[in-house]
Amino acid sequence: MSRSFFLAFGLVAAAIAAVPAAQAQPSGGGACLNLQSQEGQQLADARTLYIRASGKTYRLGFAHDCSSAPNETLILHPVANDPRICKPIELNVSVAATGERCIVDSLTELSPDEVAALPKRFRP
Repeated sequence: MSRSFFLAFGLVAAAIAAVPAAQAQPSGGGACLNLQSQEGQQLADARTLYIRASGKTYRLGFAHDCSSAPNETLILHPVANDPRICKPIELNVSVAATGERCIVDSLTELSPDEVAALPKRFRP
């Protein structure tokens, strides 16, 4: 093959590699939760946590009961040390006092109507 083909291929590969990953949008067009702008959180039950951040409310669902969570402080830590969470797998949640892990299996931004429908005790 010609030298110009390899040079062109190399330039295309370099251009693709230069696109910053931070500009990538989450798959499915979902919204991202920014933990740095967290304004509050409220545990509704052993499998549901509501978080308010940047004026929006999000629901985190846990894969199993976090039995000690209702009475303890939860620690939310981004897996990649990036405060922007777009997928459940990007967030580690644990119970401060016991170290129990709560596996996040869903992350949903609630609409204003859904937030209004929440009982006041569950609103963050």
